[in-house]
Amino acid sequence: MTKIKSVLLLSLKVWFLPYLFFCFEMDIKNKEKKENTHFLALSFAWNLGYSIAIPLILFALGGRLLDKKLNTSPIFFLSGIIFSIFLSSFIVYKKSIKIISAFDKKTEKKD
Repeated sequence: MTKIKSVLLLSLKVWFLPYLFFCFEMDIKNKEKKENTHFLALSFAWNLGYSIAIPLILFALGGRLLDKKLNTSPIFFLSGIIFSIFLSSFIVYKKSIKIISAFDKKTEKKD
């Protein structure tokens, strides 16, 4: 069990900490200088990738651990995957709305 916990903690450090650093760095960079459209598109794609992958990994692993502990084979694992799909969809929707509104404001300033 401690091996599973150490693997889970290591995966959190590997996946989640760069995500947090990237989000905070993006906020600082966006405030300091003008956004380049290519950089904006790349950062949006990168951010969406993390927004989809992190909940999927966390909830699938958490469901798998609960299934092993409670001996209920695929119930929590599948529930975790389904919940992560809904959560990821909501996160992608919110981020898309934010990016679209920022792009609209940027194009209005040019006109």
